[in-house]
Amino acid sequence: MAQFRNKRIMAGSPFEAQRAEPSQQQSTATPPLDPQRAELSRQHVKALNTQFARSYLSS
Repeated sequence: MAQFRNKRIMAGSPFEAQRAEPSQQQSTATPPLDPQRAELSRQHVKALNTQFARSYLSS
């Protein structure tokens, strides 16, 4: 540890300047939820779960 004694400690990381606050980023970057797309996604996931359950039970 003696070799680091004279090194200056920098606060934070080099990536902090590029990082936006999550709350600000979401309010501007997240599009409004499309109810029809959400419903189609829900049905698709349900179908995949059913398919998986059937293949799991039959093996």
